[in-house]
Amino acid sequence: MDDICYIKMSNGEDIVATVLEEDDECYYVTFPLKFVYTKNLISGSIIIGMIPWVPTEELMNSIFHIYKFNMITILPAPEKLKTHYKSQMGLSKENIATKIQDLYEKLHESPELNKLFMANTSNNWIN
Repeated sequence: MDDICYIKMSNGEDIVATVLEEDDECYYVTFPLKFVYTKNLISGSIIIGMIPWVPTEELMNSIFHIYKFNMITILPAPEKLKTHYKSQMGLSKENIATKIQDLYEKLHESPELNKLFMANTSNNWIN
């Protein structure tokens, strides 16, 4: 799959992430950002921003399993959202591809991680 998608979670969170793969039970994503909503005190309008879905930058470079039973829907992100997502992440398409390849290489450097990953995905996104 390897595309940027919008995900509505059953707990109410709105997430945008790069989806790497899907299997029967979950989606495998990386670089997840969640939407935050605040009210402009002057105009009263709602302001939408994006923050990391996980608390540290080191975790943002991980592969996350989002189980389908925790999701309401998943949709391809519109171009405007993709552009904003990439700017928030400070990533170009080439940088995303490089980071994904780096994650794949890390999996192969660690036999334990590789075994776990291979048990949980068909790994089609790599080829």
